[in-house]
Amino acid sequence: MCNVPSCNVYEGNILYWVLTNCGGMDYSDAGKFLDIVKKSHVAFMDNVNEGAHAEPHTIEAPFTGTQATIDMLEKKLYQDFQAFDASAVQAGNQTATAIKASYVPLDLKIDGFEEQVTEFILGILKLAGIKDKPTYTRNQIVNKQEEVQTVLMVAPYTTPEYITRKLLTILGDADMVEEILKELAAEDLGRFGGNNQQDGGNESEEGEESENV
Repeated sequence: MCNVPSCNVYEGNILYWVLTNCGGMDYSDAGKFLDIVKKSHVAFMDNVNEGAHAEPHTIEAPFTGTQATIDMLEKKLYQDFQAFDASAVQAGNQTATAIKASYVPLDLKIDGFEEQVTEFILGILKLAGIKDKPTYTRNQIVNKQEEVQTVLMVAPYTTPEYITRKLLTILGDADMVEEILKELAAEDLGRFGGNNQQDGGNESEEGEESENV
C-alpha cells in the first residue's frame, strides 16, 4: 500500500466490487460484468440461490494527504517554477510596491527567456540586413489609482505626450493614444489660432481709429 500523499491524489475515489460465490468467473468475465454495470447500472447474478451476490465498496482518498499534495505542488509552482501567485494581490488595498514585489519571481524567469529570444531574433535580423531590436510588453495587475497619481506627480517635468501615453496605458486604452494626441493637438491649434485672429482684429481696429483721427 502506498503511503505517499501523492498516491491519494492519483488514485482518487476508488470503487470496487466484491463478488461472492462467483468462482467460475475469470478476469474476462469480471470485465464484462463491470461494463454492463457501468452502462445499465444493473447487476444480474446467475447463482443467487447458491449465495452469489455482488457488493460495491468505495475507498475515499484521505483529505489530509490530498491537501498536503496540493500545497506541495502549489509551493513548487511559485518557488521552483516562478509562477505568479495571484492570491498575493487579491486584497483591494495592495500598494503598487507590494504588487510589483509579487511579480519578481515571474519577471526573473521571463528575463532569462527574453534574453534567449532576443539573441535569436537579433541573429535573424542580422542575416536579413535589418537594423532593429525586439521590444516586449508585459501585462501586470496594477493599483491604477496609485499609478495615476505617480504619473501626475511627474507631469511638470515631462511632456504632455508622455503623460498621455502613460495614463492611457494604465487605464487600458493604449490603442487610443494616437487619436487622443491628435485631438489635443487640434484643440491647441484652435485655441492659439483663435487668439491670433482676435489680436489681429484689434490691431486693425486701432489702425482705423488712428486714420480717422
